[in-house]
Amino acid sequence: MNKKNPKLTYQKAYQFPQETHDFIEGLMKGKTLHCCCGNSLLGDIRIDIEKQPDQDTKDGFIEGDVLNLKEILDQKGIGPNYFDTVICDPLWHLPYQKRPALGFILRDQVKLGGQLIFNALWIPNLVTMKIENIWVGRNRMAWRNIGLVIQYRKTQEGYSETILKEKEKEAKRKRKVEPN
Repeated sequence: MNKKNPKLTYQKAYQFPQETHDFIEGLMKGKTLHCCCGNSLLGDIRIDIEKQPDQDTKDGFIEGDVLNLKEILDQKGIGPNYFDTVICDPLWHLPYQKRPALGFILRDQVKLGGQLIFNALWIPNLVTMKIENIWVGRNRMAWRNIGLVIQYRKTQEGYSETILKEKEKEAKRKRKVEPN
């Protein structure tokens, strides 16, 4: 017999723990997109690369890769800057080189004044967005990873394509002004 006698609890995979679910649900406002949703039913539109059985219980699920989010939403007639709230619980082991793209893709779906709620182990730096809050989800077991829930507010208009065009215009203007 194991003298340590750990008290284990089990839950469905691919979903927030209940406390995290309730916390994030309390932050949601308006039209909500939930990316990397797994089994979670939070959000008006939910997207995940693999459909979980619970998704059949509520309308609004779309199967697809979040890195193709723009194309997926375009097919549904939804353009950028549409959602009041975007939630994302990405793979925590997402390769470093894909993290900026994910952040920009998510940011582009948030309307001015809207929010991005990001549950991850890293903190993206997103142009046009300001961090309003960071909450730390502490595990009761020693030496375990923590979860960060980061709430961003979109403070400036723009999405990836418009931001890139503005940077190109600025660079051209600087080249014209600078003497050779």
